[in-house]
Amino acid sequence: MKPYDIYQVFNSKGEPISTEKKELVSMLTNLNYQFDGLQKDYPEGEGDWHFVKDLNDLTEEILLKSFTKQGKSLVKKG
Repeated sequence: MKPYDIYQVFNSKGEPISTEKKELVSMLTNLNYQFDGLQKDYPEGEGDWHFVKDLNDLTEEILLKSFTKQGKSLVKKG
């Protein structure tokens, strides 16, 4: 998942010109997203956020109902 929010702004020399939005990382990690860390120059592509859903205490039926119509279709195809 990409939050599409600016974490920090840099000038053309790579120097920060704004403060870091550390609360953005905290907010997402508190929602059980896992952060891959910040990378410079994207050596392996753009970083992503990943959400790991806790499946404990969920039946297959309840889990499937939690998906959108398109999501249900993709799960059934898989």
